[in-house]
Amino acid sequence: MKYLLFFVSLNCTINAYSAVIIPAPSTNPHEYEALLKAQPDDQSPLQYLQRARPERKNRENLLKALARAQEAFLNQSLDLAREHFKEIDNYFTIDDWTTIDHGVFIYAYLRLAQLEADPDQKNEWLKKAAVLPSDAPLEPNLIPPPLLRELHDRRKSFTKMQFPDSVFDEWPLILVNGQRCTRKVCDGFSVYKHVRITWLSNIWLPYSATLRVDDVLRHRPKKIPWVSGNCDHFELHKRSKDFIQTQPFFNFACEDKKNYRISLNSQNSDNLPSLNMEIKTKTLDFYQSTWFWAGIGTVLAAFVVHSHQRQGHQEPTTIYER
Repeated sequence: MKYLLFFVSLNCTINAYSAVIIPAPSTNPHEYEALLKAQPDDQSPLQYLQRARPERKNRENLLKALARAQEAFLNQSLDLAREHFKEIDNYFTIDDWTTIDHGVFIYAYLRLAQLEADPDQKNEWLKKAAVLPSDAPLEPNLIPPPLLRELHDRRKSFTKMQFPDSVFDEWPLILVNGQRCTRKVCDGFSVYKHVRITWLSNIWLPYSATLRVDDVLRHRPKKIPWVSGNCDHFELHKRSKDFIQTQPFFNFACEDKKNYRISLNSQNSDNLPSLNMEIKTKTLDFYQSTWFWAGIGTVLAAFVVHSHQRQGHQEPTTIYER
């Protein structure tokens, strides 16, 4: 039931036409917070970007790979199934996946461990599954009990990654393999070998990198501002076109001088972001495949239904400065 409620909450769509208010690096944070409260229909870049992950295209590709792997596995084409489950692993570091998405990866890693004859390689797949959230959806009756016990044991063996408090001065939200970490809530995350980190801020463009675990705390993300210049002469970064409307904000004195609200809808249609383009809904092959539904489990099945239904909605595209 808790997963069904979660799916319902995910169906809340983004108000794509509210303005994204972009602060300059020199903006007083208290004035910025006051402006957001005064304009409740608008949002900050951080609020927008949190809802923009993962990209619809990436999730669709992930589910197609899962369908191919599932068909091969249930058809006893085990070599082909192994190949397609490994294809799922290739998607892990290309986006910031949600806990629901992590269920797909855990399922794939446990299948790969089940199919693996080499004990060392089997252990590698189990470790990859073990660092993902334990509350990710997984139907236990689909996985051999010995593998589930091994997964449980592996989860006890990882150290937790922590960030120094000073990091959050510039980057109030950090995603660790898609999991949220803020100054107030960051309990630490299990990591293994390589990890995808995304730094998010209202002032700077998002920055993502896949790093060795030992390099994460030494890494310095690039700081490229959304808006540069001053009240009289400013320039928005070209990636702000992913926002339907933008409102640069320097300070209240500046707001009194000019109305900075810019609608990208008024610009040449060739420059419109993909968010504002009509998206044609079509039935995906994997969605109708009996091979996909057989044995995938009710939780992941509900996730697929939700993902399919969202194809007709206009959603933001995650943007990253690498």
